[in-house]
Amino acid sequence: MDRYRRLVEASNEVATIIDTDGTITYVSPAVTRVLGYDPGELVGNTGHEFVHPDDRERSADAVEAVLETSRRWRLGLPADRGEDTTL
Repeated sequence: MDRYRRLVEASNEVATIIDTDGTITYVSPAVTRVLGYDPGELVGNTGHEFVHPDDRERSADAVEAVLETSRRWRLGLPADRGEDTTL
């Protein structure tokens, strides 16, 4: 497992783990490079707080689909930081 953790933590892709109620439990360090957040700012929150308001419904639908099917999804949405970034 340690090998996979090192791989995720060295990646330029943001990896996020959420629990069944949508609370973020892990965010890879790449979130700082990609979106400007410290992982600690995100852990313990729901991802919806950081999604642009226009995209919150689509984000909620995607999270619900993942929870229903136990599949992994890749979802890019504009982050609510007033910048052209995705979350």
